[in-house]
Amino acid sequence: MEFIQKKDIPYFSECEPLVEGLGFKLVDLNVLHKKDVWQVKAVIKSEKGVGIKDCTSVHRTLQPRIEALIGSQDVTMEVSSPGINRLVKRAVEFYAFVGEEAQIWDNSITDWRHGIIKEVNSEGLVLNSDNQDIQIPYQDIKKARCNL
Repeated sequence: MEFIQKKDIPYFSECEPLVEGLGFKLVDLNVLHKKDVWQVKAVIKSEKGVGIKDCTSVHRTLQPRIEALIGSQDVTMEVSSPGINRLVKRAVEFYAFVGEEAQIWDNSITDWRHGIIKEVNSEGLVLNSDNQDIQIPYQDIKKARCNL
C-alpha cells in the first residue's frame, strides 16, 4: 500500500477543516470528472457515529466549497460514513482510525494481523496486538479493514 499525503489528495486540505469544524473527521475525499459532471464522494466519521443528518450537514457545508474550488456547479456529491468493516483504500485513511480495531493483511508474514492502531506515520503504522506493538510498513500491507 502506498502512502499519499493528505495535501496530495485533490481538495482534501481545503475541505478537511470544514468537516472538522462540524465535529467530524474526513476519512476520504474522491473527486472525479465524468462527462461534464464532477462526482464527489466524501467519507466522514465521528466518535458518536454518523447519521443521515450528519451527512446532510457536511454535504451542505462542503458542496459550495467544492463548487468554488472546481469552478463548476455541475457537481454531484455523496457523503457517507465509513461503515462497519471499512476497506482501507489509501494509507492516509489510517489516521482517522487511530485507537480503533483493524485487521491487516501483512505480506511479510502472509497472514492477517488483528489489533488496535496505536500510531500512524508516513512510513507505516503501529498495531497493538496481544499487548505487543508491531510496526508494519505500508509496503507490507496488502489490504486492511478498520472499525470492525
